[in-house]
Amino acid sequence: METTDRMAPEATQPRQRRVGTFTLGIVLVLAGLWMLASWFFPLDPLWTLKAVPLILIALGVETLLAARKNSRIKYDWAGMLLTFLLVCGAAGMYAAVWFMDTLPDYQQRYSGSMGVTEEGLFWEFDLLNGSKMLLADLSAGDALQVEILRDEGSISVEIIDDADREPIYQGDALATGTYPVEVPQDGSYEVWVTGYQASGSVHIRQAQENSAAE
Repeated sequence: METTDRMAPEATQPRQRRVGTFTLGIVLVLAGLWMLASWFFPLDPLWTLKAVPLILIALGVETLLAARKNSRIKYDWAGMLLTFLLVCGAAGMYAAVWFMDTLPDYQQRYSGSMGVTEEGLFWEFDLLNGSKMLLADLSAGDALQVEILRDEGSISVEIIDDADREPIYQGDALATGTYPVEVPQDGSYEVWVTGYQASGSVHIRQAQENSAAE
């Protein structure tokens, strides 16, 4: 009796997926949910964008799983391209978040008062972020005192001869205290006060010895 040999069914290989597809799907789902929720609840987009490092974490996990033997995740040229696009997108969003979060710290801002009185020059501020300048006519031999009251941040002072543009005094990140300055020659001087997230005051007056002698 003739028998027919039957071929044993081939073992079916588990279906593989490219690295990055799972991360992309999660990103699309979460982004869509966030957009939908933003119609009904007040959401801060900055805080949402701060979660972008999770994209790289998920992508890294996928890449590690793809490196395993007999992994169901394959890492071919299409997967490499998808990974590259996800990394670039995450890096771009991270840079945007960093820029939006730190830019206000570097913007020129001033909240306070400044001016020239009979006693001298003054800057009083709740917030100084940047530089503010006043002009002063000084005489050779004048002994000045720079009085700093620093509550927060960093305060620097520079006094520049308007004629030769040479500084006669430069103090960076000054602490609360009094700093002496001697004027070398007659002329007009620019007095610059620079702060970084600073609050406090700066007063420039004639030294007490000079005032008492007069």
